[in-house]
Amino acid sequence: MTEAAAFEIVPTYWPARTGIFWWENFSLEEVRRDFDSAFSLGLSTLSVSLSWSYFQPAGRGVAAGAMRMLEATLKAAEDAGLHVKISLLPVEVGSFLWLPNWALTPGSLGQRRVLSGHHLSSRNARNLYQDNTLRDAQARLIREITSEFGSHPAVAGWLLADCMTAALEPDSAAVFRDWLGLIVDSVGQDARLRSLRCGFSVRDLILSTRIDLHALTGLGIGAQIAAKWKPIWAPDSDAAWLSFLAAFAGRTSGSLAAIALSGARDGDVPAAESAGAAVRDGGAASCCLPTLFELSREAIVALPQDSRNTFALALLSSSGLPTPHGEAWLGLARSKPAVRTMPDHMPEVDPELRLRDPEGVAREAFAAFNL
Repeated sequence: MTEAAAFEIVPTYWPARTGIFWWENFSLEEVRRDFDSAFSLGLSTLSVSLSWSYFQPAGRGVAAGAMRMLEATLKAAEDAGLHVKISLLPVEVGSFLWLPNWALTPGSLGQRRVLSGHHLSSRNARNLYQDNTLRDAQARLIREITSEFGSHPAVAGWLLADCMTAALEPDSAAVFRDWLGLIVDSVGQDARLRSLRCGFSVRDLILSTRIDLHALTGLGIGAQIAAKWKPIWAPDSDAAWLSFLAAFAGRTSGSLAAIALSGARDGDVPAAESAGAAVRDGGAASCCLPTLFELSREAIVALPQDSRNTFALALLSSSGLPTPHGEAWLGLARSKPAVRTMPDHMPEVDPELRLRDPEGVAREAFAAFNL
């Protein structure tokens, strides 16, 4: 995999009017206007998350209408001079899971709320790693979309799956490796020439004995880590933690990582000068932000209340003007600093030892990183 020469700031595109329901309420005029605004302010790449429920409503082929909307979105990006990174199987948005109804277990209730289309439930997810119906559905969605748009000039990369353990952790590292091989094998040939990543949580990286990130190395894909949580031994300083997180994820997965910042925590929004620089200093290829636009009141009201802070780290107001902290992020995006290499003081990570004692290995690496 070839990493980009410039460190990228990559906000996620949710239209201000419709938020996460934009595919169901698609407006090409709105997309074109928003993409033109993003480019005029100095952004070069946006992340676009597909709604699994909308793109694969019955668990079989991808809906033809959804494919044409994606095609129109990519054409709008190309016309605006933007590139797009496409998240194919996001299973979590804010505080809730984001899964199609057919991927849930009838009558089995869990602790997480699940949004399927516009319907909220508490049903457990079926086994995303071993259920043959779900495996076939994931493989088919990835194959059909990456084969159709793999060579599109607006596509900069693919996030094949994102934080699947939010719904369910695999039974073992072997099960995880088998599932990972399936989704990577499903990627179309042209799409393999672009950046390929798989998304994980900090808990996957720091605590899981079943998520074998070293398996990414031999498959030619990188890791994207969602920085939503810190262990109790992590430093109070966000900058120190993010720098270590980028370096540790890169060393563990065998290539430069991407770090995805969450929304505001207790009303505090990390500044571009500290958070962006810290992620870059750790050797990450990009810093991903949760939203480009502040959502309208109607879009916010449609979300569960405890998910609304996810969308607080917006670069632009709903009218398209930069927010106060958005100015700093946009300045960093326009400056296009070079990607830095892995810091020399980040120790090597033994993959077998990490699977036996992931938190112990992480703590030792953190201590060495901060000597």
